[in-house]
Amino acid sequence: MPKMNSLLIDATRLQLRVCTVGAYLSGGIDSSVITSLIKNFTDTPLRTFSVTFDDKVYDEDHQSR
Repeated sequence: MPKMNSLLIDATRLQLRVCTVGAYLSGGIDSSVITSLIKNFTDTPLRTFSVTFDDKVYDEDHQSR
């Protein structure tokens, strides 16, 4: 698992050199992990976005909060 952590950290750091970013938050753990990593590399407030659906089968609003 340490190799995976290292790869995620390096990939995130490389992407942040390119431009200012925002993060899409879904109900999954992957978007939360990436958002957390981004916050480790910037003092700039991070803009996050999410999408909600009227159909509760597809809506991840509760998890993304």
